Amino acid sequence: MDRYRIVPGHRVYRVEAVDDANGTIRIVGTWRTEAAAISHLRTLQEGVEAAGRSRQAPFEKDWRG
Repeated sequence: MDRYRIVPGHRVYRVEAVDDANGTIRIVGTWRTEAAAISHLRTLQEGVEAAGRSRQAPFEKDWRG
């Protein structure tokens, strides 16, 4: 599972994904304002949470119905 972070740079804010398994860093994108970077980060986190909820089905159907 990835963790996301915002790293301020020279006139830009960079969103990075850090892999928990091996610590590799992947740059997701850069934005001119901190507000834009935060907005994108929230969108990413909502997607991760939605994916987690979809994998945790309340019940499982099998061939018997």
